[in-house]
Amino acid sequence: MNGKTVSIGTVGQAYKFITNLSSIEWMEFKSLHDEAIASLEGAADNAMLTVQATGALRTLFVRAKVL
Repeated sequence: MNGKTVSIGTVGQAYKFITNLSSIEWMEFKSLHDEAIASLEGAADNAMLTVQATGALRTLFVRAKVL
């Protein structure tokens, strides 16, 4: 972000990253952002959902050109 590499290694770090940015920054990708947040919250409760959360997060990042 802003020319710097951000390393995300856990569900918690991913959740913190996408929720710390303002909602204006994610407005264009609202449905993907909401899906990623819901997936990460699910993965926090059930580790079996980590793969789904990773996929949702990757989709958001690719569409937002962050990844």
